[in-house]
Amino acid sequence: MLSFAFAAWKPVSFLPLSLSFVPLRRTYLPSLLYIFLSSQTRLSKLDAPTSPFTCLILAHAGLHRIDLGHRSTSLIPPPYAVGQGALGVEVRSSDTQTRALCEGLGHYQTLWATASERALLRLLEGGCSVPVAVSSCFVEGEGCSKREGKGSLSLLGRVTSLGGEEQVEFEIRDREVESFAEAEELGLEVGRGLLSRGAGRILQQIADHKNSKGTVKKGDVVGPDSTFSDLAACPGLSEVF
Repeated sequence: MLSFAFAAWKPVSFLPLSLSFVPLRRTYLPSLLYIFLSSQTRLSKLDAPTSPFTCLILAHAGLHRIDLGHRSTSLIPPPYAVGQGALGVEVRSSDTQTRALCEGLGHYQTLWATASERALLRLLEGGCSVPVAVSSCFVEGEGCSKREGKGSLSLLGRVTSLGGEEQVEFEIRDREVESFAEAEELGLEVGRGLLSRGAGRILQQIADHKNSKGTVKKGDVVGPDSTFSDLAACPGLSEVF
């Protein structure tokens, strides 16, 4: 879950944010100017007397982890990035002993929901810098054990153009699944539904933009009437980076 951290006394509405979330947020807040701010001192940039920023979008759990939960003023509802909030342990495929230990710690409900999300993203050939958003929900069936079972899985997928003016959405709700493979198949179905509705064209436009402009970097800007441009085009902002 993402949250806003506001500095309400700042007069200018600037919002620093990572690339993959800018198009999604612009769908709800199209009039703001978004700036990609890559730094370990983000709150200090928000709090500085000369800061032009009105708020930051940060990981809600991250703020609480460092005892700054009080800075979170508003939660952003789903959809979210694929796999967001899920924790995983990477194990060598040949290390059967460690794998067996980890299986005892696993949470199959989260695993299956995440599997559906990742299958969708894999079909779309997306990554962390592509504006593909999801929202999944797994409802466990009756009489299931902690390590395996069945349940009802819902998955929503959304692809949004860089400018935020166009988006494609597809959802499958309450699909009964009884295995990891069936959860993945649900994700593939949602991905195919997105592609059939024009998501492929949007993703190709994004790929063409990245190839012509290069990767997004600190200080890149996207505003109400533009896609990403260099910070130098925004007078008065260069000194904060």
